[in-house]
Amino acid sequence: MDEFLHKLIVKTYYQQCERGDPHAFERFEGEMKRRITTSENWLAHQRSMADAFSNASPGASIAAQNLSTAPIGETRAIINEYILRVFRETGRKIKRKDLWQVAGYKGPTEFERFQRGDPKTTASAVKIFTRVLKMPPGTFIEMLGRKQLD
Repeated sequence: MDEFLHKLIVKTYYQQCERGDPHAFERFEGEMKRRITTSENWLAHQRSMADAFSNASPGASIAAQNLSTAPIGETRAIINEYILRVFRETGRKIKRKDLWQVAGYKGPTEFERFQRGDPKTTASAVKIFTRVLKMPPGTFIEMLGRKQLD
C-alpha cells in the first residue's frame, strides 16, 4: 500500500506543483500522506481490508496453504495477509525484508523468486519461507528481534 500511496503522491505533485524548491516534494509528500491516511475513505478501505482478511475461510488460512503449489500471484497475496496479520496481532509493522531475514537469507533474491512464483525458486527456499509464513506472529517478532541483534 505504501508503494501505491507514494506513486499517487508523485503523480499528483508533478501535475499540480511547481518544481524548483529541492525540499518542496518532501513537504508535499508528508502533508499528502497525512491527509490521505486520515481521510474517511482511506480509513473505511483499511477497515474493509482488515475485515476481508479476518473473515477469510479456513481453507484460505496460511497454515492450510501449500505455498509450493499456490498459483502465481497468490503467494504475494498470502505474504500480504501475513504482514497484515502480524500488524493486527502484535501492533508491529513488518517489511518484506524482515521475512527473508527471519528465514536466514542475507539478500532478497530467493524471497523475490518465491514471491513471484519463479520456476528458479529452490525447493528449500519454498520450505523455509512456508515455515516462516506459518509462524505465529509473536514467534516471528521474537525471531526478528534476535536477527536484528546479530
